[in-house]
Amino acid sequence: MTPKKGVHAKDGWYFLRAPDGGVTIHITPADVTYEEVTLDANMWCWIVTEMTLRPDAEAFRRVQFLHEGDPRGESVSSPITRLRENVYGKD
Repeated sequence: MTPKKGVHAKDGWYFLRAPDGGVTIHITPADVTYEEVTLDANMWCWIVTEMTLRPDAEAFRRVQFLHEGDPRGESVSSPITRLRENVYGKD
């Protein structure tokens, strides 16, 4: 079984964003049985924050903004948002 959607990172690793902001990771390398794990939005943002040069509260806030959009509910229009909408459609 292979994922139908998502970003193929490398060697059978697929990442798919859920409508609630969570991220599902599908692992399907040739020599391993299909596996899947789903992380909620806060866990995903924390992991991304930890991979930055300065993993602090400000970095976490910025990662959340990029991942979830403007907390004030205003539209966020960026190249990555437009690309995501072109690939997956608007939420």
